[in-house]
Amino acid sequence: MCNWLKRYKQNIFIIIMSGFIALYLTCFINEFTLTTNLQRGFIYTYFVLMIFICSAFFLKKISKLSCGFKSNQMISILFGALVLCIISGDFLMPQIYLPNNIIISISEESNQDSQGKEVWISDIRVDGVSKDIAQYADDNSGWVYKENALYGNAVESKSLTLPFEKAQKIEISFVMHKWSGNIKIENDQFLSTFDLYDLNGSSIKVNVPVAVKNYSNWIYWGLKGGQFFSYFIILFLLFYLFFKRKNNIQIKN
Repeated sequence: MCNWLKRYKQNIFIIIMSGFIALYLTCFINEFTLTTNLQRGFIYTYFVLMIFICSAFFLKKISKLSCGFKSNQMISILFGALVLCIISGDFLMPQIYLPNNIIISISEESNQDSQGKEVWISDIRVDGVSKDIAQYADDNSGWVYKENALYGNAVESKSLTLPFEKAQKIEISFVMHKWSGNIKIENDQFLSTFDLYDLNGSSIKVNVPVAVKNYSNWIYWGLKGGQFFSYFIILFLLFYLFFKRKNNIQIKN
């Protein structure tokens, strides 16, 4: 009866742990890979089953070792997972990316040494892929495509709005020369100004932070739970390998 109750509690723990980790992993691959709820449900179920089977297998293996886990060692693993979860913070949390509208404005003010207030956008990259910048030309706002770049100036050009689908990384490159002016780049996540004047001529690449969606509280803590149990599994496997090696040494002796 005691063994049955122990296995029952063990299986309940593994199921809960598998559910959290599966949520964490599914959210990681969901953003740019999965497109339907059916796919998400299938992947989530797949992760739950695989994690449950692997966890049950390793628990069975480790129970056969002559120097199995003690309660204080299991507490150490749990504490280590908690510490790693706190240290990593939200750095390893999956993100939900949103469409981006980036606004570029040319300032009336410019560097005192500048001979103009021009702005030349030479390249736009979304997730490392260079876009056809001609598509962003807007005659109504005074931005034109010429010499393989987008051109605007403080006298004739209004603010330029660049619409993007959801992305992980957006980079905008500007030409810098002695006729360049000052610009302001902004979106929901970012606001900064740049002086593009350079007497000798060069370029600057601006990494614009992308728009992301904030998680609801229950999803956020569900993902943190998945992160915690992921660390727990990693530490558990490391301890398992250590004890297995220790057990083999004892058998040889």
